[in-house]
Amino acid sequence: MKAKIMTIGLLSAMVAAFAPSMASAQVVPRTPIILFEGVGPAIAGSVSLDELPREAREFLKKHFREGKVIDCEHEFDDNTYEVTMSDHMDIEFDSKGQWIEIDAFGRSVIPYNLVKKLLPEDAHRDIEKRGLQQSVETIKRSANGYKVEFQSADIDDIRYNNHGKVLSVDRD
Repeated sequence: MKAKIMTIGLLSAMVAAFAPSMASAQVVPRTPIILFEGVGPAIAGSVSLDELPREAREFLKKHFREGKVIDCEHEFDDNTYEVTMSDHMDIEFDSKGQWIEIDAFGRSVIPYNLVKKLLPEDAHRDIEKRGLQQSVETIKRSANGYKVEFQSADIDDIRYNNHGKVLSVDRD
């Protein structure tokens, strides 16, 4: 108990000794340090159709004659291009102009005649066998094969290898 009283007394003496100097001290407001000004780094920008890689332009001419290009974006972070079409399609291209994803947005689906042109024969035959021709919503292409996503079906997606053989089926 005596130790507590001595400690409190010592603290009181210290506060009394320093209080006058603290009362006269000025408070200087700190301004935040701004490392970067502006809205931040650009991650995408609009480009004209002519700025797409040649292979991407040829792909659009061949497969999307009816649709009109609404928007072209260059994604700087992964050097890809995304094209939005008037017929409710988004097409993503890599830096060389090869398609890597086609997505029907809204409630639309990818026309099956286009699906047949983009997928290996075994893959589109499998889709026909399952009765999913009118449900293809997205096709993604990678070095390992294809992922086909479906809308309003009991199957969420099917993955195929580059030759069209089924690798996996993901159900809802």
